[in-house]
Amino acid sequence: LNVFVAPVEETLHMALRSATEIAIQDRLKQLAPKTVDEVQEVVDEWMAVEEAIVGGLVSELMPQIFNRFLDGPLTDQMNQSLANRDAHTQYRYLQNGIRIVTDLGLQPAINLYKSEPHKFKQLVTS
Repeated sequence: LNVFVAPVEETLHMALRSATEIAIQDRLKQLAPKTVDEVQEVVDEWMAVEEAIVGGLVSELMPQIFNRFLDGPLTDQMNQSLANRDAHTQYRYLQNGIRIVTDLGLQPAINLYKSEPHKFKQLVTS
């Protein structure tokens, strides 16, 4: 499972990272943090948002990839892999991200995140 998922996941992180970085910079300008811990909170929050969209995209894309290259979609294994992440705070918005990407669709979710990451964050954190 991870042989297929990891490259896709990391590619998506790279593709979306510029939007995340801009959102972090915007938030830091607004907040004007005074400590390293305050900066780290902003970064951690946005990394969780990025994990949410990437997780949502992976959740939508991987069954298609599995069907193309394997004998089946590996749905149970994929669901278990995503569920295992729930225990980690960096994935606190993952389930919302999956729901939002499913509702919006792949390309509209990507477009929203790249053009208005703050709006995607509002959706994923509400």
